[in-house]
Amino acid sequence: MMKRIISFLILFSLLAALLPGMAEEVTLPVKMDRQLQNDQNGLKGSFVITTDADSAENPFLAAFGNAPFNILRNMSSGEWHLVVYQSDESENRVNTVELYRNDTGLFLSGSLLQGTVYQLPELSSLLESEIGTAYENPSIASAFLSLATMSSESRGSWNPVLEEYEKKLTEWINSYFSDPSTQTNGSVQSMILSCSIPPEDVKKQILSLVETAAGDEDLLRLLFPHMTEEQTQYYMNPALLHYYADVIGSISLPGNIEFRKAVSALGETFSTEMVLPLDAAQTGYSRLRVVSENGLSSWTLSGEKQIWVFVLPENAGELLAQKEYDTVIQVAHADLTDPEKKDGNYALRLQISRTQENNTDENTGKEHEIQHYTVRALYDPSILPENVSEDLFNRFEPVDIECVLHYSGKPGRTTQTTLAVTASWTGSDLSFSVEGKVKTSSTWPFVPFDPAGAVSWSSLDEDGQAAALSGILLNAAGSLIRVREADENDQGGTAE
Repeated sequence: MMKRIISFLILFSLLAALLPGMAEEVTLPVKMDRQLQNDQNGLKGSFVITTDADSAENPFLAAFGNAPFNILRNMSSGEWHLVVYQSDESENRVNTVELYRNDTGLFLSGSLLQGTVYQLPELSSLLESEIGTAYENPSIASAFLSLATMSSESRGSWNPVLEEYEKKLTEWINSYFSDPSTQTNGSVQSMILSCSIPPEDVKKQILSLVETAAGDEDLLRLLFPHMTEEQTQYYMNPALLHYYADVIGSISLPGNIEFRKAVSALGETFSTEMVLPLDAAQTGYSRLRVVSENGLSSWTLSGEKQIWVFVLPENAGELLAQKEYDTVIQVAHADLTDPEKKDGNYALRLQISRTQENNTDENTGKEHEIQHYTVRALYDPSILPENVSEDLFNRFEPVDIECVLHYSGKPGRTTQTTLAVTASWTGSDLSFSVEGKVKTSSTWPFVPFDPAGAVSWSSLDEDGQAAALSGILLNAAGSLIRVREADENDQGGTAE
């Protein structure tokens, strides 16, 4: 466990790009989020998925499409309960699906599950499967998740503290660069700085960073809200530095870390490259290569069995925090074990744009914030390494995705906030749309279902999970009230 966590610390220390800090405005989305964290507020709404999906090709959409649903959510003392349901002619709740979150886990039940209760894997537990876990050590996954999802306001307070660590790492790497060579590309001449850092030196630097962090009161003050007391005592304890040294010393780094940087005569950086060898037996991958050039960052994680490639703007964090942007992100994944197996392999170019409109209705006094997102997904193998064949991938026609989030509400911390959502997916072989509206409200008695005897979803094998999902879809397909039936009932007709 500890070895794998320290391995992640190496990656975080050497590679992490800090997201920009921005003061968190009390916008309508922020206001709604804060209201939903308060026990005094609930959420009510409705939605419908409209589709002509075929049950054989898209069983989920076919089962749940064209059926109007209502939503209720409230919370109490950190627990929350979400109910998705339909109403029959007598306004009784039918065809329910319920989610309940308490301090022991996340649970799923409802009439469409015929009363069965499942305990679902949470994101932190999925992270544990990647980071590794052991019974004798507290999991660090929840801390990673908390740090990754903290608000922009919180991120801003980290910058001054982490800049010192970034400076130390930069100075450390620079101390290894040898005399530069020159390279000419057309009329542009650049100096090439390169270095190769031995594993033992990397371990010493990581230990130095850990020692500094364990005694850094400013850093610990920022970390403590994201870590449990047990995690803090185990992973940020100055009294355990001798143990950290032993663990770091035993980490398997199968080769030197290679750095390469191209700079102009004036010191302007044209490109940087880092290659980090990984222990394939421990991680499943043999190498991580990171290249920054022309405003883009390319990350390639490769191994004998599979490969991942990500290409995104270097300033992605800053860009995606803006109200309006137009950018491209590329991602590819391939299973290399079976050339005939294409399912699960993809090479995508995502063209993403966002616009935002804010206004106030002079007649009602309501404020409005309208966020408009569009995504075009295209097949694009251009980022694949030369040794990965395009034959591993299924080609597809472009897919267009559109989503509009319309927040509205009158000024004031406690006034009702409304969110209307319209979204659509349009492709050559599948189209569907979603419309819904939710609004904050006063709460009601908190009465979730009893999760006792819940079946762990993770404990089911692949066949067991498939059988459970099939049962839910069959129940939905056979019992849901469809839009046409609901309209006929409203008009006094008889449902077919």
